[in-house]
Amino acid sequence: MRVRKPWIAVLLTLGCPGLGHVYLGQAARGVTLFCAVTLVALLLAFLPFRLVGFPLNLPLTLVGTLGGVVGIAGDAVRRINRHEVEFRPKTYNRWYVYVLLLLAGWIAQEVITRPMLRACTQAFRIPSGSMISTLAIGDHVLADKAAYAFAPIRRGDVIVYRYPRDETRSLLHRVIGVSGETLEIRGTAVFINGTRLDEPYAQYGDWPVQRFGERPTVGPLTIPANQLFILGDNRDHSMDSRVWGFLDAAQVEGKVVGIYFSWDADAGRVRWARIGRPVR
Repeated sequence: MRVRKPWIAVLLTLGCPGLGHVYLGQAARGVTLFCAVTLVALLLAFLPFRLVGFPLNLPLTLVGTLGGVVGIAGDAVRRINRHEVEFRPKTYNRWYVYVLLLLAGWIAQEVITRPMLRACTQAFRIPSGSMISTLAIGDHVLADKAAYAFAPIRRGDVIVYRYPRDETRSLLHRVIGVSGETLEIRGTAVFINGTRLDEPYAQYGDWPVQRFGERPTVGPLTIPANQLFILGDNRDHSMDSRVWGFLDAAQVEGKVVGIYFSWDADAGRVRWARIGRPVR
């Protein structure tokens, strides 16, 4: 009978949850724990947006996932220390089997888990100033990609969408008008169905868009079915529906929910005050 070493069980668990139990000769338990922690990670990536919203979903997801892995490692160590595992080497207790299982776990994460996580949420970096001051250059944001599976797109939502002129690019703007509404823009005033919008998020420069004449007018026009009219919050520095027209709702990838990191490249520092800020 060979002695199992707790530190090896912990390292294997950190490399792939459940592998530490395979090391103990409990392959079925190890596979079950791997499937369980994977399922929990997926649920935590999906449910917190619905239950608690941003930014509480970030620590909840992190603590829940890491807690699961630490708990599995602790269970393996406890079984060794309490001699609950009467270990006799199995045919799979070979170093090369552990390496193969680590590789298989990594492949499963890349092929199954990560794509499923990306189907629920995705991170984006803000490269331009079209959404200042809501979003600054260097902000890193999270988008809830399942938001519109449960609710319609609403005016005021900040969305991620595939740029109609180059669908390999994803851009972020604010929804101003939805299908069936009549929209009109007169200078800095935006009207929906004849009523002027209150837009505390919008900002304008000290000059018109092209630095001569007046700001252009738009409409009145009726937004077609399944189409959106979108604008940047930094109105005089944004290429949006005023330039290239309506956005097909099918091109929306998700709703931006909050800023999880922000870097000021000019100052070379983190903008701590922006981290954890919801996007509204």
